[in-house]
Amino acid sequence: MHDELGDLMRAVRGITRVRPGRRPVPVPCPRCDALALVETDWQLYRECSECEALYTADELALAAAGWLAREAA
Repeated sequence: MHDELGDLMRAVRGITRVRPGRRPVPVPCPRCDALALVETDWQLYRECSECEALYTADELALAAAGWLAREAA
């Protein structure tokens, strides 16, 4: 029964996100071009683990739009 309760608690924590999760952001860092951006639950900023720069989602979207505009030209 102890193992079953442990499994149940892991499932509940995974669904409710009691502990913040970290996920990679699939775009390069606008500052250093490394694919090292990560986002953490409940955080406003995405952080580059290489150069330690911080970006909001809007800032990353603007950087991506600028990159696409330069590549299209």
